[in-house]
Amino acid sequence: MAGTLAVSGASIPEDSDDFDTALDMAALGTGLDRFVVGRFTTTAARNAAIPSPARGQVCTVCASNGATITAYAYDGSAWVVIGRSPQYQNATSTTSTNVPTSTWKTVGVGTTSYSAGEDITAADGISPIVQVTGIYAIHLSVMWAAQTGGRRMLGWSTSIDTDPNAYRITTISNAGGGQIYQTYATEIQIVAGAGRVAMNLFQDSGSTIAVTDRRIIVRRVA
Repeated sequence: MAGTLAVSGASIPEDSDDFDTALDMAALGTGLDRFVVGRFTTTAARNAAIPSPARGQVCTVCASNGATITAYAYDGSAWVVIGRSPQYQNATSTTSTNVPTSTWKTVGVGTTSYSAGEDITAADGISPIVQVTGIYAIHLSVMWAAQTGGRRMLGWSTSIDTDPNAYRITTISNAGGGQIYQTYATEIQIVAGAGRVAMNLFQDSGSTIAVTDRRIIVRRVA
């Protein structure tokens, strides 16, 4: 089997070789195997199947249907992550709820959501729940009903924050009389166990204000 494939280097039989189908196929398969994108359920299974990976070899790890798909490449000394399947939750609600004056209120955003893995779990009627440490993009939006005067403040927090209303906020001061659509976006690291990403609202107009069209989008970016 003097012939070789240009990219993989796998041996291929030539006309002058002795005819041995089993041996020829085994040699060809062995040569091509390291160029196959292996699919594994755990990194342990990957390591057992590929004890001596080649530099540049790639594979994916996915624990179960619907779980995160992580792509790895071997850099010559270790497997490194080169990509993950999208992870996000999109929780929305059009139901009206009232925010009293001069006090913070944590509001639910409903159960309409999409999850592409286990990094972020279902909104469960309130808001997305982060399960895995990573960098997340967070976008919040809310519609305030018409009300003159005071501030409108939109913020977010996680379950482990000791003072969730003191930061991560955007403020509209001296609000006019019409409806106000308020948004906030950021990217930040959230640690495993931080739990729920909640929407917090504050206003000090002197009267209760209704809010609608609430949305929280949480997407893992790294």
